[in-house]
Amino acid sequence: MANLYSTKAGRWHVQFFDADGKRKAVSLGVMKRAEAKRVEYFVELLESARDKNAGMPQEAKLWLRGLTPKFYKKLADGGLCPQAKVIPTVAQAAQRYVDSHAGAAATKAIWKQSTDSLIQFFGADKKVNEIHHEHAQAFKNWLLSEKLVKQKGQKRTLAPSTAHKRLRLIKTIFADLTPKVIRKNPFHKVSIKATVDDSRNVYVEAEQARRLIEHCPNAEWRLLVALSRFAGFRVPCEALTLKWQSVNWEREEIMFHSPKTKQTRTIPIFPEIRQYLQECWDMAPEGAVFVISKHRSQADCNGDWRHTNLRSTLMDIRTKAGLPAWPKAWHAMRGSFETDLIEAGVPIPKAAEWLGHSVEVMAKHYLRAKGDEHAKAVRGEYSKEKLTAPKKTAIERQTVAELGGTGGYSRNPICENRGEFADSRERQTYPMGGGGFEPATYWV
Repeated sequence: MANLYSTKAGRWHVQFFDADGKRKAVSLGVMKRAEAKRVEYFVELLESARDKNAGMPQEAKLWLRGLTPKFYKKLADGGLCPQAKVIPTVAQAAQRYVDSHAGAAATKAIWKQSTDSLIQFFGADKKVNEIHHEHAQAFKNWLLSEKLVKQKGQKRTLAPSTAHKRLRLIKTIFADLTPKVIRKNPFHKVSIKATVDDSRNVYVEAEQARRLIEHCPNAEWRLLVALSRFAGFRVPCEALTLKWQSVNWEREEIMFHSPKTKQTRTIPIFPEIRQYLQECWDMAPEGAVFVISKHRSQADCNGDWRHTNLRSTLMDIRTKAGLPAWPKAWHAMRGSFETDLIEAGVPIPKAAEWLGHSVEVMAKHYLRAKGDEHAKAVRGEYSKEKLTAPKKTAIERQTVAELGGTGGYSRNPICENRGEFADSRERQTYPMGGGGFEPATYWV
C-alpha cells in the first residue's frame, strides 16, 4: 500500500514498494493535501495492478499521460509503469532510416537530399511526435514553393516529380516509426501527384548519335555513346562496370550484371556496336578487365557514379558536332534505342528484358514519339489494311524468295517434301453437287 507524508517545509512524499519489495519514496513537492491524496490513490492503483499481474486500469493510463517526463520516470524506475519511449528527433529518425536500410551509394545520396529538406523545414531537434498532419501539409506546400535547387547561379523550385519522390521517402520514414514510436503517421494522407514531363523525353535520331560518335575524342568514348544509343546501356553504371569476360564473341551476346537492378541480363551484340566494341578490344592491354577503363578512376569503388562527369564531356562533344542540347542526354539515347526496338517489331516483353526494366516502366519513362508520326499517317502507313494485314508464314516467305517474288507459283506446304507445286494460274472451280462432300449411303 502507498503511504503519504509531508515534511515541515510542506513538501509531500509518497512511499510504495518496488517490484523487489524495497521501499521507495517519491517527492511530490509543495501542493495541497487533496492533490497529494489523488497522487496516492493512483500510485496504489498502479501498485495493485503490478502485484496482481493484472492490466493497468484505464483511469491510471489517462493519469500517467498527464504527468511530467521527470515524475513519470520516477514511477517507472520504481516498477509502477513501463519506461517511457525515447522519442527521436527528426535528424535522429532520418539517420536511423538511412543506416538501417540497404541501398547503393548513389541511392543514399538521393535519400540525404530528402532528409536534408525535412531537417531544413522542421529543424534537427524537432521531436517526431510533435509533428502532426497540418505540419506535414505545410511541409508539402513548402517543397513545391521553396527554391531549393541551385542551377546556373540561380535557385529554382523543385520539379513536381522530384518533390513527389522526396515526400514519398519522408512518408516511409514516419511509417517505420508507426506505431512503435508514434501512434499515427502525420504524412499518411499527404501526397504530391507524380508527373512525367514529356517535354524532356526527346528522341535522339540514330544519325545524330553517329555524328556524336564521329566527334568523340577516343575509342572508349565512341563505345560509350554506341552502348547507350544502340544497345540501351545505363551510363555510367552499366557501361563502366562492363567486363570483357561478359562479351561472348562466338555467341554474339553480352551477359552482364547491372549495378542498378542487381540482376544479370543478356543482350545481343547489335550490329551498331560491334565495330566500336571490336576497336576497344583491339586496343585493350593484355589482362584488361573492364571494357571502359579510363573513366573508372573518377568513380569510387562503392558504385557512386556522380563524380564521373560524363555528362559534361558529352555536352562538349554535342556542341562540337553542332547538335541541339537534349535533356537527360544519356537517358534520352537509351530511351530512343528502346523506341527503335519496338518500332522494328521486337516483342515488348523482350525489349523490356534487354533494357532491364518492366513493361510498365518502359511505357512510362522510355518510349518516345519520334516526330514523324503525322507524315506516316498522311502516307497511309497507319491504315487499317496495313495494320491488320496477315503476315506471311516462314514457308511463304521462303517460297517468294526462291521464286524471285513473282508469285506465279506457290509451294504447297503439304506436298513440299515431294517437290509438288500447284499452278495458281490454272486453278479451276467447280460447283458442289447436291450430295455434298459425302457419298450417297441410301443403299446401306
